[in-house]
Amino acid sequence: MGTMRSVCFFGVLVLIVSLGCAPGEELGRIHGEVLFEGQPLDRGVVMFANQATGVYMTAPLQADGTYRVEMAKGSGLPLGEYQVAVAPPVLDHPIGPILNPPQAADEPQFPLKYRSWDTSPLRITIVRGDNEFNIELAE
Repeated sequence: MGTMRSVCFFGVLVLIVSLGCAPGEELGRIHGEVLFEGQPLDRGVVMFANQATGVYMTAPLQADGTYRVEMAKGSGLPLGEYQVAVAPPVLDHPIGPILNPPQAADEPQFPLKYRSWDTSPLRITIVRGDNEFNIELAE
C-alpha cells in the first residue's frame, strides 16, 4: 500500500512540476491613440478579435484618446493577427427590468463601418515587444 501511495504522489508531483514549467503565452504590448477628424476620441472602446484562437479583448479610451490593452495575465495581447473595431461607450441603464431600452446616442464620431469586426478595415499583427497602433477614423 505504501508503494502505491509513493507512485501516486510521484505522479502528481511530476504533473504539477510539468504544468508549472510550461512556457506561458507570450504577450506583445499594444497601445495607441484614436482620432476622429484629427481630434482624440475621449470615450469609447477599442476591440480586438483573433477568431482563430478565440482571443477577444477590449481597451477603454482615456480622456486624451489613448488606450492600452491590459489582460489578467499582463499588459498586451497574445502574438498573432487581430481584427480591430472601435465603438462608442456601452449604454448604461438601471439594474432590473426597464420599460424601454436605453436609446443609443447619436455618435457620428464613431462611423458605423468601424463598430464591428466584420465591417472594420482595421487589422494588426501583434509581435513581440511594443506595438503602437494609432487609429484615424474616417467616414
